[in-house]
Amino acid sequence: MSLGLGTPWDPPGRAGGSVWGEGSLGISAQTAASATRSRTKRMKMDGWMDIRSGEGAGPAEIQVEVDSGAKSVQLPFKTRAADLPEDVRVVWTDRNYKKVHVYQNGSDRPEEQDEFYRDRTEMKEDLLQTGDLSLILKQPTDTGKYSCTVYRERKTLMKKQVKLKVKGHGMKIKVRVCQVEVDSGAKSVQLPFKTTADLPARQQDEFYRDRTEMKEDLLQTGDLSLILKHPTDTDTGKYSCTVYNREGNILRRKTVELKVKVQSTNLQFPPLSLEKTQSAPL
Repeated sequence: MSLGLGTPWDPPGRAGGSVWGEGSLGISAQTAASATRSRTKRMKMDGWMDIRSGEGAGPAEIQVEVDSGAKSVQLPFKTRAADLPEDVRVVWTDRNYKKVHVYQNGSDRPEEQDEFYRDRTEMKEDLLQTGDLSLILKQPTDTGKYSCTVYRERKTLMKKQVKLKVKGHGMKIKVRVCQVEVDSGAKSVQLPFKTTADLPARQQDEFYRDRTEMKEDLLQTGDLSLILKHPTDTDTGKYSCTVYNREGNILRRKTVELKVKVQSTNLQFPPLSLEKTQSAPL
C-alpha cells in the first residue's frame, strides 16, 4: 500500500525489494536502476535514512556546534518528503533516550516530554507540509547526540542523528583559594564569590540552619558570596562553592578558607582568703 508521499515514502516493490522495480511500475530495469541511484544520492545528501527501503544511509550523523550560553541552537533534519501524513509520530530523544520533543496527530505532545526539556524546544508548525523536522533547542547546555525518529503505525519510517557540541562545556575548572579572617564573636562574615552574570537557575546541614544568607539577585549579578552568621572557632576551615547546570555538570567552583581568630580573655579570680583556725581545747 502506498503512503502517497512521493519518492521517500513509497513502499518497496516486488522486484528485488526496490521501490522502482520493473514489476511494480512497468518501466525498464535500466530506468529503474538509474532512478534508484538518483534517489539514493539525494537521500545521502540529506543525511537521513528511509528505514523501510533500507536506502540512503548517508552520513552517520551531522555535527552542530554552538557557544556555551547561546540562546538557542537548531538541530537540522530536512527531508525530501512533502505533505507528510497527519498520523505520523515524530520523536526527538537525547543520548539518554529522554524524550526531548514529541509531535503527533498534527500537534506537539508536551505531556510526553521529559521535564528537563519543558518549554525549551520548538518545531515548525508546517512540518507536515514542508518535511522540515528540525528542532530548536533553547538554552543548550550539554554536548551529546540527539536522534529524531519518524513513526507511522508503530513502524519506523525515517531516522536522523545530530551530534551537538557546546563549546566551553566540560572545560577544566581552575580553583582559586582566598583566605578570610574574622574575630570570634563577630556578628557575621562574608565568604566572597563573584562571577559573571550568565548563570542558569542541595539541602542544608542542620548545623548551618538559619545561619546563612545569599543575595536575591545572584543570578543577575553573578555574586554568589555567602553570609555566614555568628562564626565561631568551630567554623574555621575551607568552604567550597560549586555551580552546577541542570544535568549536574560542574560549571564553576571556588574555595574560601575561613579563619576565625579566638580572642584571648584574661580571667580574674577573687583573692583566696586563708583564715587561721583555732584548735579545740584538749
